[in-house]
Amino acid sequence: MGDGAAGVAKPRGRTGRRCNRQHAANPARAISTLPDGRQRVDIDDQFADYDSLDASCQDYAWLITEGDPYSQAWRQYQRDRILAELIGAVARIYGTAPAYAALAEKIVAQSNVLAAIVRANTATTAKGQVNSK
Repeated sequence: MGDGAAGVAKPRGRTGRRCNRQHAANPARAISTLPDGRQRVDIDDQFADYDSLDASCQDYAWLITEGDPYSQAWRQYQRDRILAELIGAVARIYGTAPAYAALAEKIVAQSNVLAAIVRANTATTAKGQVNSK
């Protein structure tokens, strides 16, 4: 994989180029903080189109680990390993609904999602890539 943090490749999408071509170093720019703590963001980009779920997941992983403003939450997670806080930090920016973080936590706790994460970590470790649980 190679050129991203924690063994995560830079996003490629269908074109083979970075999906976020308009502002690759800053995929979302916080423009204000709402009274409930969520942030209003400006995203001047088109949505990427992927040939596979894997390609989409790789792009999302890059966004969270490398993209401003999410990478700060990722670095904190790497230090403390508190998943709920990572989800909350990302949801305050990425989420489009007030209950986005709660929904994400429910999805992560599903047995099929947990099994998929274990399989992905096993495959990643087997390929000699960094495992960033």
